[in-house]
Amino acid sequence: MDRNRIWMFGAALVMGVTLVLGWLLGISPKLTEVSAARAERVAVEAQNEVYELQLDALQNDFEDIDGVQRELAELRTSVPTGAQLPDFVAEVSALAAENGLSLSAMTVSDAEPYEPLVVVAPVAEAVPATDAAASVPVAAAPPEVPTAVPPVTSDLVTAANFVSVPVTITLVGEYDRVLDFLDGLRLGERLVSVSAVSTTAVEGGTTDSPAAAGVTAAISALIFVLRDPEAG
Repeated sequence: MDRNRIWMFGAALVMGVTLVLGWLLGISPKLTEVSAARAERVAVEAQNEVYELQLDALQNDFEDIDGVQRELAELRTSVPTGAQLPDFVAEVSALAAENGLSLSAMTVSDAEPYEPLVVVAPVAEAVPATDAAASVPVAAAPPEVPTAVPPVTSDLVTAANFVSVPVTITLVGEYDRVLDFLDGLRLGERLVSVSAVSTTAVEGGTTDSPAAAGVTAAISALIFVLRDPEAG
């Protein structure tokens, strides 16, 4: 009886050892491989989701490629890689004729390297001193100094790749029409920065009965050129 019990315990022990060894040598490594494969699959799926998002973004950009190309074409017209003065003169002439103005003169100066605008805050004027004996001291309110608005600049626009071309446009016609011309110039195809406008009244009619014929307007402005870096 005792011998049978010993055999039973021995057989149970052998079975237990066999199961443990089978787990350690067979099943456990397979489970580790399965776990690693599962983690790798999760990582691949996450990466695929990222790729899908990037692909969707590229598809959206490609669908709007026509709009981007149109915008680029407008920018190239606004700030071309060459002066393209004949086109600008034609635009100014057409705008003057559209507003019933006479384009009497137009001069173009040499191109200048681009220089960012520097806005200087205005300084309040000093109050003149008065006779101390006749004046009564009064606490003066501090002068209001308007805040200077900084210009919009970009590090991508430098004197090496951006130049300005000074132009002067002289027109003759009604004052209101000159204002309309300036507005049209601002909204035109070519980027134009008007720096100064001066007007002089022009008298018309006869010597005995003069009549106002309008103004002569001299407009100082800048047009811009984006230099092609490949052109040297």
